Amino acid sequence: MTEDSRTEKSIDELVRVIRGNLRPEGPPVDYQALLLYAGGDLDAEQSQRVREHIVAWQSWNDAYWQIVDDLADPHGWFADDAADVQRPTGRNWSLRRIAALFTSACLLVIVAVGTWLIMGRNGTVIDEVVDSPGRVLRRYANGAVTGPESYPEPWRTRIDKLLRTGRIKYPTDVLAFADMRLRGSPSSTYIAPVSTVVRTDRPTFRWKPHRRAEYYHVEVIAADAAMLKSPSVDGTEWVIDTPLRRGEVFSWRVVVVHDGQEEDLDELEPRFMVLAKGSLAELERREAELGETRLGRSLLFVEYGLMDEAIAELKELAAANPDSSLARSLLESILSRP
Repeated sequence: MTEDSRTEKSIDELVRVIRGNLRPEGPPVDYQALLLYAGGDLDAEQSQRVREHIVAWQSWNDAYWQIVDDLADPHGWFADDAADVQRPTGRNWSLRRIAALFTSACLLVIVAVGTWLIMGRNGTVIDEVVDSPGRVLRRYANGAVTGPESYPEPWRTRIDKLLRTGRIKYPTDVLAFADMRLRGSPSSTYIAPVSTVVRTDRPTFRWKPHRRAEYYHVEVIAADAAMLKSPSVDGTEWVIDTPLRRGEVFSWRVVVVHDGQEEDLDELEPRFMVLAKGSLAELERREAELGETRLGRSLLFVEYGLMDEAIAELKELAAANPDSSLARSLLESILSRP
């Protein structure tokens, strides 16, 4: 086999490797320049451009070093480390070694500068909350926060404020009808719905058991004093059959029946509101737009007064971040009385 035929075979192999391995999103391949370079037909400036073109493939092509090794190299600038040639500068460095050192140096500089900027600007991280994949919220010793910028407005501003205060406030619309003596009180015999807005117009009523109860009756009273009464209930929850009017506030009580007598389970009557129809449609639209974010969803639910749903989101957030004092304080703030 002649030298020319070996060169042509090497070039054909090179083109095949490039076409078979180069990622489609990478830099375009100038095959004509490669062939001229392999044949030694380019001047020094043209050869330099081809070398830069090949280096650009390094971050795109897993077969980069295979290409370099297979390339006919008339100038000797792409020789393996074991057969380095003397460069015009007098330094004995291969392209592979130069590229590796340059890449490593750049990475070190980026990490060092990034760390310096973050630490120098904000100081020590004192708390961290992972809200959802790709969304990490941090609080720093100097009072700065990072992470809210990953949320769309208006949630960005609200979450920024939340990180700084560590508290969620009850909406005034709920406080207007709520009896907060029942909300979150360990002595309360009522579980849900208590001092909240509910999404469904057929809510589930739940309460603690009475030690002498044979069965229970649940009475739901509207603002106009109209009352719905359940049949006998053996357990401690009941789903109402008749849909309640949306946008209205209701109270409810449980009557305990034992030994042929009736008594109220508690002297207090919890109140709740059924979410208005227009608000329900708006809530579902905004909920879909917000996506998977426990913190964002909890704020959305609080905005509409859905306190039980907000608490459920914050419990999941705290469980996913057991070492975060912020996640715990947000949950505690909404569980405590305002």
